[in-house]
Amino acid sequence: DVAGATRAACDAATAARDRAAAARGPADAAARETDLTAALDRLRALLDGPATSAAPAMRAALDDLAAADAAIAAATHAYGQVAATYNGATETFPSNVIAALAGFRDAERFEPREPGTRR
Repeated sequence: DVAGATRAACDAATAARDRAAAARGPADAAARETDLTAALDRLRALLDGPATSAAPAMRAALDDLAAADAAIAAATHAYGQVAATYNGATETFPSNVIAALAGFRDAERFEPREPGTRR
């Protein structure tokens, strides 16, 4: 039953989103975002099927998923740039001396994994 499978996939994506929102730190967020991406991919595959993709509500849901993907990619990229700039500053003289004295550490990298890979 397509409706039941779609509902289950939607519930799984919602639960994965809630877990991702509760992440603590970039490494934990990366792992949870990987799980969220996998859940959204399963939902997208169901919504993109011939039985559902013609419905206006399903097309809107697919468009919303695409917009969310773009926003996540942009945020991930922006974080990576900020972390690289910060890490570079804490490793370059003379700011590395001040960073060491103040106890600054490198920013944690946000590295999403491919869905299904081990943590």
